[in-house]
Amino acid sequence: MTESERKYFIRLGNQLVEVSREVYTAYYQMDRQERYQIERDYKHGLLYYDSWDTEERNGEDYIKDITQDTEESAIRNIINLYIAKYIAENDTRRILQYLLLGKTEREIAMLLGVSKSSVNRAKMKMIKALKEYFG
Repeated sequence: MTESERKYFIRLGNQLVEVSREVYTAYYQMDRQERYQIERDYKHGLLYYDSWDTEERNGEDYIKDITQDTEESAIRNIINLYIAKYIAENDTRRILQYLLLGKTEREIAMLLGVSKSSVNRAKMKMIKALKEYFG
């Protein structure tokens, strides 16, 4: 069989379609380039969530983290960063941790071995810092 007699086919859906050599070459070059990019992305750990899309669900629905509220987390991080500017002492940081856990001033004073009034002063300092920030 000579080159001029050779027939070229590409698969479209379930059908084989006869095409010219130029169309065949261009089609399979594009196909191979696409497969190469997918292989390269897979090798580097990239995923395409749209490949998981169905009529009922979006691919991103499979990975959505419903255990943590992003907005709530961002607000908490901002508050912690701001408070850290005003709180330098270890005891004051521990006071804040205990307050966030729901301990009373008396319980915190006993745990840290300090007076209740020093716990109250630290608490008021934190409240003042928050008021200034959210002003």
